[in-house]
Amino acid sequence: MKERWQIVCQDPARTTIHRLRNFGEELYRELAENRSYEIDLAIIDRTTERIFFFAEKGGRKETRMIVDKLLDAHLMTDECRIDVAAG
Repeated sequence: MKERWQIVCQDPARTTIHRLRNFGEELYRELAENRSYEIDLAIIDRTTERIFFFAEKGGRKETRMIVDKLLDAHLMTDECRIDVAAG
């Protein structure tokens, strides 16, 4: 079973669309080859305030580490919220 992960900009004025899409593209490159994830680059390219993808339920710790690492690299740790829900 997969969980729906969503990274939401808490203040769209602070986190520009360009920065969010750059983060999303890097997240896509990190996850796309792994069958444990479902992520759509076309959705990332159209996003304005949130990115979502699906991940296998058993890999929550690894997924969180990947997302946190990329948020930190893009200086967005304090600007985004991560929500996880059953898919």
